[in-house]
Amino acid sequence: MNSLRHHSLPSPLGPLLLVADAADQLRGVYLPDHQGGPAASPGRPDAGGIIARAAAQLDEYFAGERTAFDLPLATAGSPLQEWVWAALRTVPYGTTTTYGRIATDLGLRPGAARAVGAATGRNPLSIIVPCHRVVGASGSLTGYAGGLEAKRRLLTHELRVAGGALDLDDDACWAMVMRRDPAADGRFLVGVRTTGVYCRPTCAGRPLRQNVVYLRDVESARRHGLRPCLRCAPDENIEPM
Repeated sequence: MNSLRHHSLPSPLGPLLLVADAADQLRGVYLPDHQGGPAASPGRPDAGGIIARAAAQLDEYFAGERTAFDLPLATAGSPLQEWVWAALRTVPYGTTTTYGRIATDLGLRPGAARAVGAATGRNPLSIIVPCHRVVGASGSLTGYAGGLEAKRRLLTHELRVAGGALDLDDDACWAMVMRRDPAADGRFLVGVRTTGVYCRPTCAGRPLRQNVVYLRDVESARRHGLRPCLRCAPDENIEPM
């Protein structure tokens, strides 16, 4: 008899499939069209117990009210997968790391970044175990079982929350950047992961959207290891609104 339970939770990324086991531990959080996810909803529908707790905490996460999860989890990966998933849980909210850095921290052999990437891609607890916080060595977004757009939105959301830029959503910020809206100056800064710089929203540069994050002020940008753009001089004469 299948002892698993499942529930579909609405989210800004689409419906999330939450899966729990008979011991009331969370076994899965899958995004829509999740690569490597279950082909069909496992077990019986049931929104009680750990599923209700996970749903509440995920709602708080998407509302910008929660930066860490407190839930009993159950995974059944290989030894390498379990090591990598444990390492993912140590990556702080609003930050990123790389596959190579995880491999080094775990003491794996040189060139093990690919194996770390494969283990990361098999993580069954999306968002809860934050595999979306792992990027390529250049800072660019790389493969994500839930899709690169979902990964971009999760990273952008976290950095906006961590950087205090909560009054505008991701789409509104990007629209202002695309039209170089002068009204955006002073409201937020634009960080570019791949170049490691932060810019005014009116900067003449044109980064790819998947590489962009939004921050409240210069202090937030510097705290995340970014340096000022030489082209638009974002540190000069910006008065926060």
